Amino acid sequence: MTGSALAAHSSASSLAVRSLIAGDFAGGSHGTSEGYWNEHRQLLRTIRDLLQNRYGHDYAVYKDEDEVELYWSMLKHDVKEGFDGLQVLARIYETMESRSVERHSADFRIYPSLDNHLFAYPDWKVALARVPVPRMFGQSAIPYLFAESDEALRRFLLHFRERSRSNVTGQLLLFTDGQDGLIREMVPNDSTAFEQQLKDPLRVELEGSVCRFFSSARDFYEQFGIAYRRGVVLYGKPGNGKTSLARSLAVHAEVPAICWQMTEHTSSESIREIFRSAEELAPMLLIVEDLECLNPTLRSVFLNELDGMHTREGIYMIATTNYPDQLDPALLGRPGRIDRAYEMTEPSKESRLAYLQKRGLGQLIRAAELELIAGQTSGFSYAQMGELYTAAVFCWHETGTVDAFELVHSIRQEIDKSKTGAWLAASGSGKVGFFANNPL
Repeated sequence: MTGSALAAHSSASSLAVRSLIAGDFAGGSHGTSEGYWNEHRQLLRTIRDLLQNRYGHDYAVYKDEDEVELYWSMLKHDVKEGFDGLQVLARIYETMESRSVERHSADFRIYPSLDNHLFAYPDWKVALARVPVPRMFGQSAIPYLFAESDEALRRFLLHFRERSRSNVTGQLLLFTDGQDGLIREMVPNDSTAFEQQLKDPLRVELEGSVCRFFSSARDFYEQFGIAYRRGVVLYGKPGNGKTSLARSLAVHAEVPAICWQMTEHTSSESIREIFRSAEELAPMLLIVEDLECLNPTLRSVFLNELDGMHTREGIYMIATTNYPDQLDPALLGRPGRIDRAYEMTEPSKESRLAYLQKRGLGQLIRAAELELIAGQTSGFSYAQMGELYTAAVFCWHETGTVDAFELVHSIRQEIDKSKTGAWLAASGSGKVGFFANNPL
């Protein structure tokens, strides 16, 4: 089924459904809290009656106290993809939103909104709904589950969990703290094959550690009284491949991976939600980027969640930082939270040569030149080596020739300028930004 057909399938299922309540949640309640909640209770009875009439079973109501986002993300996936085992039974409020739209590659995807709809998985005898509710400012949604029995719901949730793990494995579940909460996005794990072929000693050591962790049974850890979790930090200068290494380890181990990007919007709730999601996907790899960005006011929350990993088994956490000296000593100074810290040093000559060979610079210059270039790029990060290759490709495309030595000289000048702040060639100090002399 093509992307357009998928959208059309979801669209058709939404257009055919009935609405359970005319108007919105302000209509029947006359704007009062008591009136609304009376209407809300009646709505739950209406949903149960609809399910019983449709499927011939009495459905109990369950409130999703944990609000585990992975389950609702899986539902969203099924809605968008037109999953055959899912039915859209009803729209809850007639005049409230019924459609969602999002960019999909160069096109747009339109599908039934998760809020304000009743969905059912008939084969599992389970239904789900996120019921809109009024708040002092705006609205939110209460997540409900409906099931024929506790056992039916338990089987369904376990099945959903395994489906979630299967969908995430081989991809990257990217979490970014935004102004309105966590932004979740499933993206391809962009660790390339040639990156995994760069077998420097640190990569080999970490690959062994990660693979042993996920291949070992819990019984092994229990036998020796070791918590089935692990936490390491990768630190070093920017551009030396800390995040790329962490992501490639997830590909190598063939396990689900979450990559969490902290921002100024990181909150105590988003920290807890990250670790809840990790627990649901375990055994899994949790990548925490730029650990130094953690707000000091959230230190205790983060440490409590790390300590809680002793009961959340199967999580291998890899954190990255450019500034290990800015990390709280309570993180690095206590095994059991962060067990090991590894420095990602600048690549050696052998690593630089291997990198440039893998990228294909040898197709543009002679082998003898390539060897010399590897020697002249001492101090270059992998990111700067990548820029050298890209610049060489553009030179070859535009002129048919590549002066790799001139490119190295140019990039090194930029590196030196970034260190000294002397960017301008005009008279005066030439320094800009924080490096400039204060004229006052």
